[in-house]
Amino acid sequence: MRDLLKIPHQMTTNTVKSWSIWVLLGTGFWILVFVLANAIPVFNSIIAVSSALLVAWFSFGLPGIFWLHLNWKQQFSSKRMVALSSLNWGLVFMGAFLNTAGMYASVDTLVKLFSDPESTINGPFSCADNSLF
Repeated sequence: MRDLLKIPHQMTTNTVKSWSIWVLLGTGFWILVFVLANAIPVFNSIIAVSSALLVAWFSFGLPGIFWLHLNWKQQFSSKRMVALSSLNWGLVFMGAFLNTAGMYASVDTLVKLFSDPESTINGPFSCADNSLF
Protein backbone atom coordinates (compact mmCIF):
# COMPACT_ATOMS: atom_id res chain seq x y z
CA MET A 1 0.00 0.00 0.00
CA ARG A 2 2.82 2.39 0.81
CA ASP A 3 4.31 1.80 -2.65
CA LEU A 4 1.08 2.97 -4.27
CA LEU A 5 0.93 6.00 -2.02
CA LYS A 6 4.51 7.23 -1.92
CA ILE A 7 3.82 10.18 0.37
CA PRO A 8 2.44 9.10 3.80
CA HIS A 9 -0.13 11.90 4.05
CA GLN A 10 -1.77 10.71 0.82
CA MET A 11 -3.36 7.82 2.71
CA THR A 12 -5.53 10.22 4.70
CA THR A 13 -6.15 13.06 2.26
CA ASN A 14 -9.04 13.29 -0.19
CA THR A 15 -7.37 12.91 -3.56
CA VAL A 16 -8.55 11.07 -6.64
CA LYS A 17 -5.71 8.56 -6.26
CA SER A 18 -6.46 7.76 -2.62
CA TRP A 19 -10.21 7.45 -3.23
CA SER A 20 -9.62 5.25 -6.26
CA ILE A 21 -7.41 2.90 -4.28
CA TRP A 22 -9.92 2.66 -1.42
CA VAL A 23 -12.84 2.07 -3.81
CA LEU A 24 -10.88 -0.62 -5.68
CA LEU A 25 -9.88 -2.33 -2.43
CA GLY A 26 -13.47 -2.25 -1.18
CA THR A 27 -14.78 -3.59 -4.48
CA GLY A 28 -12.17 -6.35 -4.48
CA PHE A 29 -13.13 -7.43 -0.96
CA TRP A 30 -16.84 -7.40 -1.85
CA ILE A 31 -16.16 -9.60 -4.88
CA LEU A 32 -14.07 -11.99 -2.76
CA VAL A 33 -16.80 -12.22 -0.12
CA PHE A 34 -19.49 -12.73 -2.78
CA VAL A 35 -17.54 -15.60 -4.34
CA LEU A 36 -16.87 -17.21 -0.94
CA ALA A 37 -20.48 -16.83 0.19
CA ASN A 38 -21.75 -18.48 -2.99
CA ALA A 39 -19.09 -21.18 -3.03
CA ILE A 40 -19.95 -22.18 0.55
CA PRO A 41 -23.74 -21.86 0.84
CA VAL A 42 -24.10 -23.11 4.42
CA PHE A 43 -23.22 -20.55 7.10
CA ASN A 44 -21.86 -23.17 9.53
CA SER A 45 -19.38 -24.26 6.88
CA ILE A 46 -18.26 -20.68 6.26
CA ILE A 47 -17.59 -20.31 9.97
CA ALA A 48 -15.75 -23.66 10.07
CA VAL A 49 -13.52 -22.86 7.11
CA SER A 50 -12.70 -19.34 8.26
CA SER A 51 -11.96 -20.45 11.81
CA ALA A 52 -9.83 -23.35 10.56
CA LEU A 53 -7.81 -20.91 8.48
CA LEU A 54 -7.43 -18.14 11.03
CA VAL A 55 -8.00 -19.04 14.68
CA ALA A 56 -5.22 -21.58 15.23
CA TRP A 57 -2.71 -19.52 13.28
CA PHE A 58 -3.54 -16.25 15.04
CA SER A 59 -3.66 -17.94 18.46
CA PHE A 60 -0.55 -20.11 18.26
CA GLY A 61 1.48 -19.57 15.10
CA LEU A 62 1.86 -15.80 14.94
CA PRO A 63 2.83 -15.25 18.60
CA GLY A 64 5.54 -17.87 18.20
CA ILE A 65 6.78 -16.29 14.99
CA PHE A 66 6.78 -12.83 16.56
CA TRP A 67 8.82 -14.06 19.53
CA LEU A 68 11.27 -15.87 17.25
CA HIS A 69 11.64 -12.77 15.09
CA LEU A 70 12.34 -10.57 18.09
CA ASN A 71 14.82 -13.00 19.66
CA TRP A 72 16.35 -14.64 16.58
CA LYS A 73 19.99 -13.95 17.47
CA GLN A 74 19.57 -14.75 21.19
CA GLN A 75 17.83 -18.14 20.77
CA PHE A 76 20.79 -20.13 22.08
CA SER A 77 22.39 -17.60 24.41
CA SER A 78 21.27 -19.30 27.65
CA LYS A 79 19.32 -22.31 28.88
CA ARG A 80 16.29 -20.11 29.50
CA MET A 81 16.37 -18.80 25.92
CA VAL A 82 16.77 -22.32 24.53
CA ALA A 83 13.69 -23.40 26.50
CA LEU A 84 11.71 -20.36 25.36
CA SER A 85 12.75 -20.79 21.73
CA SER A 86 11.81 -24.49 21.90
CA LEU A 87 8.42 -23.52 23.31
CA ASN A 88 7.85 -20.96 20.56
CA TRP A 89 8.97 -23.33 17.82
CA GLY A 90 6.49 -25.80 19.29
CA LEU A 91 3.77 -23.15 19.14
CA VAL A 92 4.53 -22.47 15.48
CA PHE A 93 4.41 -26.18 14.60
CA MET A 94 1.27 -26.70 16.68
CA GLY A 95 -0.43 -23.76 14.94
CA ALA A 96 0.54 -25.15 11.53
CA PHE A 97 -0.73 -28.62 12.47
CA LEU A 98 -4.02 -27.31 13.87
CA ASN A 99 -4.47 -25.10 10.83
CA THR A 100 -3.90 -28.02 8.44
CA ALA A 101 -6.00 -30.53 10.39
CA GLY A 102 -8.84 -28.06 10.92
CA MET A 103 -8.93 -27.07 7.27
CA TYR A 104 -8.92 -30.74 6.22
CA ALA A 105 -11.76 -31.55 8.61
CA SER A 106 -13.93 -28.58 7.61
CA VAL A 107 -13.46 -29.17 3.87
CA ASP A 108 -14.13 -32.89 4.33
CA THR A 109 -17.37 -32.09 6.16
CA LEU A 110 -18.35 -29.68 3.40
CA VAL A 111 -17.65 -32.28 0.68
CA LYS A 112 -19.71 -34.87 2.58
CA LEU A 113 -22.55 -32.36 2.91
CA PHE A 114 -22.58 -31.71 -0.84
CA SER A 115 -22.34 -35.41 -1.76
CA ASP A 116 -25.11 -36.57 0.61
CA PRO A 117 -28.14 -37.47 -1.55
CA GLU A 118 -30.56 -36.71 1.30
CA SER A 119 -29.14 -33.22 1.83
CA THR A 120 -31.22 -30.25 0.75
CA ILE A 121 -28.08 -28.31 -0.08
CA ASN A 122 -27.78 -28.08 -3.85
CA GLY A 123 -24.14 -27.07 -4.15
CA PRO A 124 -22.19 -23.92 -4.79
CA PHE A 125 -23.24 -21.24 -7.28
CA SER A 126 -26.78 -22.57 -7.71
CA CYS A 127 -29.95 -20.51 -7.70
CA ALA A 128 -31.74 -23.04 -5.50
CA ASP A 129 -32.87 -22.36 -1.96
CA ASN A 130 -30.03 -23.48 0.31
CA SER A 131 -31.67 -22.49 3.58
CA LEU A 132 -31.77 -25.14 6.26
CA PHE A 133 -35.17 -24.25 7.72
